[in-house]
This record gives sequence, C-alpha cells and structure tokens, in this order.
Amino acid sequence: MFEDDTSLFVTRESAEEVIDEAKVTTDSFKDWCSRNKLSMNINKSEIVVFSTERSKVTVPISIDLEDKSVTINQLTKFLGIYIDQKLK
Repeated sequence: MFEDDTSLFVTRESAEEVIDEAKVTTDSFKDWCSRNKLSMNINKSEIVVFSTERSKVTVPISIDLEDKSVTINQLTKFLGIYIDQKLK
C-alpha cells in the first residue's frame, strides 16, 4: 500500500534549519510508513518553501531526500487549492 496525499510541514528560523529538519521529518515519516506497511514514493514528492513577502530566504534548487534530488517548487496544490511560496 502507498500513503497518499500526506503533507509534512516544518518551521524553523533559517533555510538551512528547515532543510535539516525536513530530512529528519521525512526519515521519521518513512519509518512510520514502514511500520504500518505503507510506502512513501519520493519520486512523487514535492517541496515548497513558504515565506512572507518581507523575508529574504535563500532557498536551494533541490533537496536530497533518500538519495534522490527533490526539486523545490514555487507552487503546489493542497486540498484542491493552488498555493504559491508567498502563500497567495
């Protein structure tokens, strides 16, 4: 079985802290999926770094999760609504 439509949110002060915490959170979620006989498909995963208009966050192009490079997108669809990186 596959997990479907799961969202993981990470909040930290800097982009570096967000990336580190995203890796830890993803690993924890992967372990949870394994214990519950589910699979996480990293190839279908999306990453969006949300920030405010005033923040000057420097975001990398991609993040390596499970030895795969996951591109950071500027837009995602969440519960049928498109949300961009500035939460608009």
